[in-house]
Amino acid sequence: MPGMFVVDREWLASHFEGSTVSETWRDDIFERSLVPLLTTAEIHADNDVYEDPAFKDAFETIPNRCSDTALALYMSLKGFHENLSKTTVKSIRSAFKKMWELLDGDTYRGKWHFNEAKQHWEGNPA
Repeated sequence: MPGMFVVDREWLASHFEGSTVSETWRDDIFERSLVPLLTTAEIHADNDVYEDPAFKDAFETIPNRCSDTALALYMSLKGFHENLSKTTVKSIRSAFKKMWELLDGDTYRGKWHFNEAKQHWEGNPA
């Protein structure tokens, strides 16, 4: 499993080789429906996620504000663009869910949300 997370992190890092994500990649997301897990409104709202410095660290052991969107994009890429099986895509999600669940007691379990009182993200982005 550790090898899988290295590949996933490399995918995130690849979006930061240039100053921004290419328009071709964004066009692929919209035209080829690589992100059916998100609504069109959510895609437009999250389009700036590529500009967010936290995006490149979204798959680290401590999830951040971009982790849920990055995981949805990654699973869509694997399932629809690379034609991996539904079972494989579910396994990717399960691996991330388990990784985050095992951290810091119950902090990364349950519904993913920003805790205003504690000023940090909690729940599980998967």
